[in-house]
Amino acid sequence: MLPTRIERARLYELVWSRPMGHLAKEYGLPSQKLKEVCDKAGIPTPAPGHWQRIAAAKKVSQPPLPDAPPENS
Repeated sequence: MLPTRIERARLYELVWSRPMGHLAKEYGLPSQKLKEVCDKAGIPTPAPGHWQRIAAAKKVSQPPLPDAPPENS
């Protein structure tokens, strides 16, 4: 399970390292909940089809991690 607190940069690394559904299952969360956590933290996530493009050896891009949103957003 994901720790109660995880560094933003670490979560960013994780969501870009493997499919969100696999990551969510690994940590015992619904994938939609993991997506919501990322959205709230201002962490960009791969677009639909990202992992299929990688499997097909197509070029993909990964946006940089932006600054964190204000706490009270």
